[in-house]
Amino acid sequence: MSGSVLLHRHFVIDHHKISFTAGIKCNRAVVVFGVATQSEVTPLLTLEKEYPDSHAACQYVERVTETAARKLLAYYQQEHQPIVDRISAVFSGQLRLEYSSRHKPVSR
Repeated sequence: MSGSVLLHRHFVIDHHKISFTAGIKCNRAVVVFGVATQSEVTPLLTLEKEYPDSHAACQYVERVTETAARKLLAYYQQEHQPIVDRISAVFSGQLRLEYSSRHKPVSR
């Protein structure tokens, strides 16, 4: 998150690091929610929510519970993990995308 970080908390659940960060971004108070594996620096998912002010954002992060972290992980696994896994497989060479003939370049 570019800008200033005011408060950060994380939980480790099922080999995932679930993070909650309150901060200021583009002069707006935000909380950034993140899901990452413990071995990766790059998050698998990052969501951002605007808050009325920095105090409200910090209060949320201060009070967030492991239950909320588990819900965020479940949301990631249900809604986003299949596409993230597919993209990772393509970039790692484990999966090769097949295109129909209309997507292939035409040779002249």
